[in-house]
Amino acid sequence: MKAKFVFEIGEANIKPYPFTKKIKRSDNDILYMFNSPNENYFVNFMDYENEMHPEYQVDFGITKGGYQYSTLNRGELFSVMSTVMEIIRSFVNEYNPYILHAIPKEDYKQDHRRYKLFKNYLTKNFNDSFTIHETMHPGTNAPAMVLIKKNYNK
Repeated sequence: MKAKFVFEIGEANIKPYPFTKKIKRSDNDILYMFNSPNENYFVNFMDYENEMHPEYQVDFGITKGGYQYSTLNRGELFSVMSTVMEIIRSFVNEYNPYILHAIPKEDYKQDHRRYKLFKNYLTKNFNDSFTIHETMHPGTNAPAMVLIKKNYNK
């Protein structure tokens, strides 16, 4: 079995990769893209089209022949997560969502490492502006998070 290593040290000062934004107008998704040395990634925000307040679901993965939610281990964990958090921060600043659903993929296989990683990063980066609730995704019964904006102003 091939050993898997993280080729980065620490995470506090890891600079995010540059990213671009494009809106997929056909289904109201807002898509951000970025590239690492090893993969091309996307971060997708799906608009729930809630008329009372802005509500979105966020997820991310790789763009290999379409959008996939594969769990990767390419040794660039901290840079990828730093970029995902920077994209979420940018999205929150621009779109001011009241509710943000975070449903990490691959957890339906009862492997919750991605969920725990995503939860820790979201808590560290957004605990001041959102209340984070743990829940279960109704479709897959996988762990998920619901972030509700504190002091929401339309």
